[in-house]
Amino acid sequence: MEACLFDVQSLVKTIQSLQLSKANKKNGEGQFLTCMISAQGIKLSNSTLSKDVYCCSWLRKNIFKKYLYEASQTNCSRFEICLGTILNCIQVFGLDAKMVILTYDHVSLHLSITDDDGAVTDCSLCTYNISEETNEFYYSNFLDCKNVAIFDLDYVTMFPIILRELLKDLCDVGRSESKIKIEFHPINQEQTCILSFSCSVEGKECIWEFSDDHSVFTGCRIVQSHCYFYSLKSLSQLEKSLNVCSLLRIVIGNNGLLNLQMAIKNDSQNVVKGGTCNSNIEGRSPEHDDNKYQQIFNTEFIIFPINYVQEEDYNYQINNNDFKL
Repeated sequence: MEACLFDVQSLVKTIQSLQLSKANKKNGEGQFLTCMISAQGIKLSNSTLSKDVYCCSWLRKNIFKKYLYEASQTNCSRFEICLGTILNCIQVFGLDAKMVILTYDHVSLHLSITDDDGAVTDCSLCTYNISEETNEFYYSNFLDCKNVAIFDLDYVTMFPIILRELLKDLCDVGRSESKIKIEFHPINQEQTCILSFSCSVEGKECIWEFSDDHSVFTGCRIVQSHCYFYSLKSLSQLEKSLNVCSLLRIVIGNNGLLNLQMAIKNDSQNVVKGGTCNSNIEGRSPEHDDNKYQQIFNTEFIIFPINYVQEEDYNYQINNNDFKL
């Protein structure tokens, strides 16, 4: 695989968005990303040790200036790499990084970073075999309007700072084992609250309610009421991701799976600026979708509710050899 990318800062933010607040240890070296490379692009994913939180980023081949991949027998290559190490390499020039070239030879991942003055730094990173076959989840891309299935679920679109400040409040009053109740309410004249978070503190219930306010929500679709409990420890994993994303969509499934989809803002100086997500998908042509969304970087989280039981109607697992974008 060989890939050339000019939007280095968005790549940095994308990798940063996969940092979980509680380190995922491997041999004491910190968090590791699972990388999957195919002809369609690069998938980066991470998860908690308890497997209650998964996160994933898709780097589509069309965000790269150049992308070459020769298919192997399994049609994709999978390995693990230290998250902190790859971040340190890409950030060697700080904000002056102009271009990064990534190559993978099935042994090491090589990075060549160029700054504005033409200086080049080459790094070779060790990759690790994935020792255990783990079930992966299909993270539907909410910025891809061709995938309409995600729009059949109830959601709210909001500014990340709102949820970030809320999580700070929850962590201040609760403990890591605290249960957080999240409720979605359809909009009507009697019920102005459309989203609420609550937890019990010393026998008293603390509630945070959000009404249909454009200063909070940029869009929503709530057809039915939802009420599920989540661990505060699971929700707190979002802290670092919320610091780097520019738009957030919270999708709730009928089985309680919480899907948080984050758009990463582009560096407009280096690439053609993409549009932000619009919840109205009617009246768009495929050509318009491709031009508008191909430059978007995004990260998705899936958080399991407490006592989660998967329903037969929902199939989130994919074969390890599949790579869908």
